Amino acid sequence: MEATLFKHLAQRIAATMPDVKQVELYTGQYLYPATDANPVFPPAIFVEFGEIMWDDLGERSQQAIVPVRLHVVTQHLPPFGMDRKPAAIAAYAEAVTKVSTRLHQALHGYTPASEHAFAFNTITRRRSARAEAPPTLHVTISEFALLVNDASAEIQYNAPPEPPKLDLEKIME
Repeated sequence: MEATLFKHLAQRIAATMPDVKQVELYTGQYLYPATDANPVFPPAIFVEFGEIMWDDLGERSQQAIVPVRLHVVTQHLPPFGMDRKPAAIAAYAEAVTKVSTRLHQALHGYTPASEHAFAFNTITRRRSARAEAPPTLHVTISEFALLVNDASAEIQYNAPPEPPKLDLEKIME
């Protein structure tokens, strides 16, 4: 389910936010940006799925509210001498938070297409908070949630294929 949902989210972000350079599953990339193992190319969005508590609906079907945390990473390099220029401070703050605002606009109210045995409902934003990050990065975590129905355990009955029709005349030739 996570792979299917990640695919839909990544496609939506790419379609609505083409300036985002990196969309990946979150593995702590921005915590150690100097390492070559996890390079970060801001603006970047890292997707993390929270703990999922499934409710049984019967008939081998389940439902859950899936928490999705999106780590929005932007460059944090304020211009020199900005403390003496209020207009520059305001413009810089707007530029840093612009990606988070656009992410909210792209995802809040979006309904991923149902796929396979998963039916996704509308995504809603639940909270946002600034995260600890190295001094050169600004990180905001926006938590979204959506209701998912999972019918992947249901018995999938496929009718057997029709047996081939025998043409006795061709066989006897």
